[in-house]
Amino acid sequence: MKRSILIYILLHICIHSYSQSWNWAKHIHSGGGERATVSCIDGQGNSYTIGGFDSNYSCQFDTVTLFGVGTSTSFLAKYESGGNLVWVKKISYTSSQNCSGGIVDLVYDSISNSLLFTGSICGSFQMNSTIITSSFGSMDAIFGKADLNGDILWYETITGLGIKQGRTIAYDNAGSVYVAGTNTHPIQI
Repeated sequence: MKRSILIYILLHICIHSYSQSWNWAKHIHSGGGERATVSCIDGQGNSYTIGGFDSNYSCQFDTVTLFGVGTSTSFLAKYESGGNLVWVKKISYTSSQNCSGGIVDLVYDSISNSLLFTGSICGSFQMNSTIITSSFGSMDAIFGKADLNGDILWYETITGLGIKQGRTIAYDNAGSVYVAGTNTHPIQI
C-alpha cells in the first residue's frame, strides 16, 4: 500500500511539474575563460553581473568590447529587465605575486538603492578611477558600496599578514552592512 501511495504521489508531482521558461539570456564571448560569477537584481528588475575573462583577450558584450589588462580582468555589467545591456565596466587586478583576487558576492541594497560587494585583492584593484592596493604584499579582504551606475561610493579593506577573503555580504533594515569571510592570521579591522 505504501508503495502504491508513493508511486501515485511521484506521478502526480511529475505530471503537474513544468519547467520554467527563460525571459532572456545573454552570451558574452572572448578568446578564453569568460565567466559570470555572481548576479543580483535591483528593485526595478535590472540585473547586475560580476564575471571575468582571460586578460590576454578582449571580451564582447553586445556592441561593447572590453580589453584585458593586468593579471586578471573582471567586469560589472548592468542589464535592464528586458535583457538589453545598459553598461559594462572593467575591473582590473594587477599582482606581482602568484595570487589573484576578485569580487565574489554582490547584493542589491534596497534600503540605500545601491550595490554591496565583497571579495579580495592581491596587488591592486581598479574600477573606473578608484584604485585600491593591498597591504603587506598579501591578499586583503575588500567590501564596499557602489551606486547603480557602478561607481564605488566607499570601500574598506581588511588588512594584515596572511590571506583574507570576503566571502558574503548582507545588510539590515537599519543600513548596517555585514561581511563574512576567511583569514589565515589575526586581522586588523
